[in-house]
Amino acid sequence: MKTTTGAEYRKRLEEKRRARKVIQLPSGATFEIKKIDILGCAKIFKAKRSLLDEIAKEQDEFKLVDLLRSKEVSALLAESVTKPILVEDATGDEELSFRDIEGVDLITLFNEIISFNDLDRFTAERMQFFREKPAGPSGRPTG
Repeated sequence: MKTTTGAEYRKRLEEKRRARKVIQLPSGATFEIKKIDILGCAKIFKAKRSLLDEIAKEQDEFKLVDLLRSKEVSALLAESVTKPILVEDATGDEELSFRDIEGVDLITLFNEIISFNDLDRFTAERMQFFREKPAGPSGRPTG
């Protein structure tokens, strides 16, 4: 097996950073999300580490939406969503306020961001409501 050169690694990293995905939310709205830096995500949640645990364990949809409206999750959404532009207070046609996103759309959007960025692989034990990877022949998760 050939080892990766520095140039190859940088190229792969740049391709990963450019990755985009268009998702359709339950309301019918379509958003574009991008890959985010895992360390950047960790910095967002550093001040409130228990928030991810709270989100993962919450069974009440209304309480879950309240948790997803936190400033930490808003920062994650702003970092990951490229279209529309998500802001605290929308002033232009291209902008959308976090508060204006319906609860079910917010839950779906958060789950899509977690899945697209493979954050569920790092937090799967604590965040069990995210998609589970199918088991391979060895019984271990694939992918």
